[in-house]
Amino acid sequence: GISAIDNIVYVADQLDRVIYSFDKSGNYLGVAVKEGLQTPEALRPTREGKLLVADGTRILLASPDTGFVQPIGSLGNAGGRILAADFDQNGSITAANFQAEEVTLLNRTEDMASGLFVQIERVIADKFPLVTLEIQVQDRHRRPIVGLDARNFLITESGKPVLEQTFGGAAYLSNNSALSLVMERSPATASLLTELKTAVKDSVSAVDRLVSLVSAGDIPVKERIDSAAALEQAAQGNGSSYSPRWRFDLAVRLAATDLLPVEKKRALVFVGSGKLGQKAFDSYGLSELASYMANNGIYFYTVVIGNGTADKELQYLCDQTGGQVLRLYQSQGIGAALKKIRQSPSGSYTIQYRSQLPNDFGRAFLPVEAEVYLLERSGRDALGYFAPLQ
Repeated sequence: GISAIDNIVYVADQLDRVIYSFDKSGNYLGVAVKEGLQTPEALRPTREGKLLVADGTRILLASPDTGFVQPIGSLGNAGGRILAADFDQNGSITAANFQAEEVTLLNRTEDMASGLFVQIERVIADKFPLVTLEIQVQDRHRRPIVGLDARNFLITESGKPVLEQTFGGAAYLSNNSALSLVMERSPATASLLTELKTAVKDSVSAVDRLVSLVSAGDIPVKERIDSAAALEQAAQGNGSSYSPRWRFDLAVRLAATDLLPVEKKRALVFVGSGKLGQKAFDSYGLSELASYMANNGIYFYTVVIGNGTADKELQYLCDQTGGQVLRLYQSQGIGAALKKIRQSPSGSYTIQYRSQLPNDFGRAFLPVEAEVYLLERSGRDALGYFAPLQ
């Protein structure tokens, strides 16, 4: 097996039971993993920079940096020979069992125990008794669950299955993307107007829709973006908006809220020096902002302009939401990374059904429950709504 991480090539040697490392030119660097292997074959890189190793009847997670090997899956008494294994989009492990001539699906014990995080985001009852639900399905790390269809959903009213339940669609099948921008208005960015305009131009060209642009000054303000000239002016702001007391948290919250009613593939891009001011989290804490964006399926990206580096708080927000820290003038530009939003997973689904509950001319509070099943995992949410007044 061969795999590459950060320009280092790793090669599994089944005879010597080790994994060698080489640079991208083919020069030998040494032994990356030398203990804990039996019959290593295919290698796959993970998001965390580790190697997923198919090793006989076992699946291992190997760290090239430390050489530590951790077993994370096994065929057990069923036996067989795993030629290759990889994580699917939902975090499960798919393994090719050569001897059994089948593909085996494995889930981690902690994922099975924790189940699914299900949230009814919106109830649309304008055409009652025809009701439409928008449902978000995520795993325990708030990563979206994709690939579901009508068979995975059960909608009930007061515990009774609804009539005419139909599957309306899945957001992960759409390629439409939306973006909100937050521009740092601090003394550090006041002299970087060209970089600010370039960042806005490259970001807007990478997505289908720009929802809002927020100037993160002392009091965050939504700028006009209804024309090319207005957008260019919004990118650089005005002199009075730059302040050492600029508010990161309020600006992010404002921009993120603008994204809630639009496309499900959405991202918030913060353009700044990489250094957060002293009032960055006065109103909303770091974990609160991370949870707000992660729970609503918003990817957070940081575009660093100038010569600075991103604070660890910005890296944390990117890690928690699935975004990245980017440099404005990196080799492929920021547009290449932001275009990937169109292919990003989304766990938002639409379900329609016909309600059987009496609405008392729109005055009755009507309960609805959504249950989601995926293999041995499940999750549930309940909500209530009012039908239109009659």
